Amino acid sequence: MQTIKLRTGARPTTSLGSTVRTGFAMVWKTLRTWARILHTRSALAEMDDRMLADLGISRAQADFQLSNAPWRLADRVARR
Repeated sequence: MQTIKLRTGARPTTSLGSTVRTGFAMVWKTLRTWARILHTRSALAEMDDRMLADLGISRAQADFQLSNAPWRLADRVARR
């Protein structure tokens, strides 16, 4: 009969706590990004044509950016 040795004390590569912390950090980062986008969009919406011209964008470009959903913009922000 052959003896089989089992490894005891083997540790998992990641603990549940670190996985939860990583997930929470990702959610928190996404929420902060959305908050920043919403704040920026609010400021953009309040600008008049002269202020937009100072930034080098037209009213049509500003309206286009304001028409996008924040979660679609968050993907572009995260890739930078």
